This record gives sequence, structure tokens and C-alpha cells, in this order.
Amino acid sequence: MNFKSTDIILLNRKGKSGSWFSTLQRFFTKKPYTHCAILCGEVCGLQSVISSDELLTILPVKKYFQEPDTNIET
Repeated sequence: MNFKSTDIILLNRKGKSGSWFSTLQRFFTKKPYTHCAILCGEVCGLQSVISSDELLTILPVKKYFQEPDTNIET
């Protein structure tokens, strides 16, 4: 997928790709998404996102596409 910086990605992490925090977020909010990520351009040559799951981190965006139990919407 082609993204541009500042795109917002909504994620629903389920199954083994999700964490206890994702499970609690879904339970208490009753929303279909566990968290969001914001595209921040390239970091070390990889298209990356600022992600807010348990912590605020910068990760390669392809990490989420490799998780079989994660639903992604832009």
C-alpha cells in the first residue's frame, strides 16, 4: 500500500498479534479499533508509523501488515 506522511491508520489487533492492552481497550470502549498509528515518513529507510499501543513507539508500517490477526483501515 502507498501511504503519505500524516496518514492515520486505524488498527484492530486480535488473537496472537494483540496484547492484553488491546483486549482491554476493545472491552471497555466497545469500539472496533484498539489503537491508531500516524505515518511519519521514512526512518532508517523504512516507511514508519508513530504507534500508540501500550507505549508510544516508532515502528515500520510493514510490521502491522505481517500480523495475520490485525485489521487495518486508513
